[in-house]
Formats: sequence, C-alpha cells, structure tokens
Amino acid sequence: MEWWEILLIVIAGLALMIIIYNCLIKLRNKNIINKTIEVINTSLENPKIELCSFDNLYQIKFLSKKEYFIKILPMSPKHELIITNSNKVIINDDPKNFKRSAKPDFVPGIKQFSELNLDRENIKIILVYPDCHNITKYINESDVITIDSSNIVDGIYYIKYKELEEFLKNQ
Repeated sequence: MEWWEILLIVIAGLALMIIIYNCLIKLRNKNIINKTIEVINTSLENPKIELCSFDNLYQIKFLSKKEYFIKILPMSPKHELIITNSNKVIINDDPKNFKRSAKPDFVPGIKQFSELNLDRENIKIILVYPDCHNITKYINESDVITIDSSNIVDGIYYIKYKELEEFLKNQ
C-alpha cells in the first residue's frame, strides 16, 4: 500500500468521525428541545411555540400570557455558571479549584440575547440543561451571590432544567 493510500484512509476516517460527532450533537440538541417543549406544554395552557436558531445554540420562543425566550445552555452537572456582567457569562469546569487568572470559557451569544429588546412584556430565560453545580453572580471584586430561579439578573432568569416546570407554573 502506498503512503498516499494510507493518507486517504486516515483523512476519510477523520471526516467520518467529524460527521458522526456533528450528528450526535444535533441529536442531543433535538432531544433537549423536545424535553423542554414537553415541559412547556405541561406547565402552560396552549402555548404557541416557535423554534429558531440563535448563535449556534437553540432558542425557543413561546407565547402564553407573556412572551418567553429560552436560550438553552448544555452543561455538565459538575460545572459552574459564573455571571460576570450582563454581557459575559463563563462556564467554570473546575469549581473547587477556580482561579481568576484562568482563561475563561465564555458562553457564546449572551450579549445578543441580553440585548433583545421587544415591544411586549417578555421573559428571557437561560436554561441550564441538565444541571450545574452552582449559578453565581459576581457583584464586585470580592462579593459573590448564588442565583436561583426566583432571581432575575440583568433582565434574564437563569434556570436549571429541573426547576423550569415550577418556574413556568408560578408565572
């Protein structure tokens, strides 16, 4: 077998792995969206649901008595979500050994999501799926608070998936 034949096999194998990986990600996102829509349908009466793509993450828009916008954020339950300001949210993959000098892993599309200005009264939700260790907000250099589903931070609710149904029922 020639060297270029081996190279073609390796390239084809890598391309196949990339295609399979992308298919698995799309399947995971579809399952997350279906589960979220199921929770919305059980929590509210006859919501009008619309799916759209928003900066490589899915956004669900639905109308019940109010207009809701949900940005889904897939996370590991071991990770922590840190809100530094309205435009920057960081995923911390090592909550016990976090150092401020570490390179941050910013969540894409938060700035655009936070800047959504709509005519009607609306509720913006960042849905952490399936869960995370903590959701924290830095107030200043030394003060930090833990966020739960009842807190609104810079016009956005940060909600864990397991709290979504209760949150929607209380609206």
